[in-house]
Amino acid sequence: MSPRLRLAASVLALAVAWWLGMLAERSRSGAPGRETNAHEPTHQPADADAPARRDAARAAEMRAAREAADAFPDRTPAPAHDLAARLEAARQAPTDIQRIRRLIMATGDLSAEEIPAALALAAHSGGDKGTREILRLALLARWAELDPPAAAAVATQGLTADRNSDSEMLKTVIGEWGVRDPAAAADFVAALDADYGKPAVFGLLAGVATSQPETALALLARFPDAAQEGESYKVIFSAWSGRDPRSAAARAATLPPGDFRERALAGVTERWAGRDPATAFAWAAQLGDPAERVVALKTTLHAWAERDPQSAANRALGLADAALLRDVSGDIARELTQSDLPAAQRFAAQLGDDEARATAQQMVMARLSEKNPAEAAAYAAQMPEGPQRMGALYTLSATLFMRDPVAAAQWLGTLPPSGSRDSAVSAYVDRAVALDPESAMAWAGSMTGVDERAKTTMKAFQMWQKKAPQAAQAWLDANRTLPEDVRASLGQVPRPTP
Repeated sequence: MSPRLRLAASVLALAVAWWLGMLAERSRSGAPGRETNAHEPTHQPADADAPARRDAARAAEMRAAREAADAFPDRTPAPAHDLAARLEAARQAPTDIQRIRRLIMATGDLSAEEIPAALALAAHSGGDKGTREILRLALLARWAELDPPAAAAVATQGLTADRNSDSEMLKTVIGEWGVRDPAAAADFVAALDADYGKPAVFGLLAGVATSQPETALALLARFPDAAQEGESYKVIFSAWSGRDPRSAAARAATLPPGDFRERALAGVTERWAGRDPATAFAWAAQLGDPAERVVALKTTLHAWAERDPQSAANRALGLADAALLRDVSGDIARELTQSDLPAAQRFAAQLGDDEARATAQQMVMARLSEKNPAEAAAYAAQMPEGPQRMGALYTLSATLFMRDPVAAAQWLGTLPPSGSRDSAVSAYVDRAVALDPESAMAWAGSMTGVDERAKTTMKAFQMWQKKAPQAAQAWLDANRTLPEDVRASLGQVPRPTP
């Protein structure tokens, strides 16, 4: 790969990592099962197909992002007569990943003299914060390709109000400089203050290791603090593995047992598995140390599940190590549910280990509950009474409540008394107490398991008393149907200090 393509691929990979992090943040902020805010309306009309469309689009873009990070197109951007117009056109791309690619290409033929003006333009341009940071990253990477000392000097001035973003940009610049002139880059890093020193060292080690991995290891002697951190070894061996995973793995195996060796092997495994999981799995399977073998196989299967969940599932089904299977079954099932829900159901059903099967079924249940509650209820009904079914109904109840609390209550009313019904009621009560505490307490009282009823009732009452202590106490004083032991335990709940 030519230097320009390697640089572009590096910048794109960093930009994609930022973008995937943003997707994860969006997913967490809107994920089913979060605690309901008391100020939210109790019912909001839901588009039943929206989650499926959202996940399909997200999965498609994530696949595109991974493919783009693996192989940046072998092309040089055309000259631009108007940088501002060109950058604005890039920002108008219809998808996140296309915008990232176009922004990088828009900067790829700038001269060193043009970049300071382009950075000033980026600082005052419109668009979201993430787009501006990606643009700055691409500009600094291009500058590092042409004039590393100048780019590094600017990168240490704090281009944003976010120290983490500035550190990432500096790492990129130092890494590019380290590829071209390890000694000069190391001299620059050695003179930095502590605020920027650590990320700069990691950038230096990664850059040098892409072409001179033994030189990167030798540089640790110059940076004693970094030499004592396992992360330094992970950085070096990850970069080395990107070029030659087999030699990186062989060299990691020569390190003495301990944290440095473990982190070096982690760097090799994560990078190798992200690009060629089948080959990485074969290597991991032949590692002599049992603990190292399990960790490497687990890491590989996690990465494989993200890249090709069906192949990962097929390989996992052949595992003889039940503990390893339990560790990976959930991730594989979750990834499968995003692309092929029936395949995820088949995978869960084929798992012979009870714990692994239960974990996979929970992933299937979570996806079914969001996509098709009726089908989720039917899926749970096929499970025998026990922990698996209890977990499945808890998940379904929580998801139903988020969609429509009234419908969730109606569904609870159809369930016969059982431990799994108690589990579903518990999920409902945990969420309903913020909106309708008296109703939540009534549902808690309908649970048939003595211990679970007491636990759920106590938890709900504590939440109610914390929010509205007078109303909670009035309810307790007026409710004469409570068993005396329950009334006594609730009466012992400390009242919040005014």
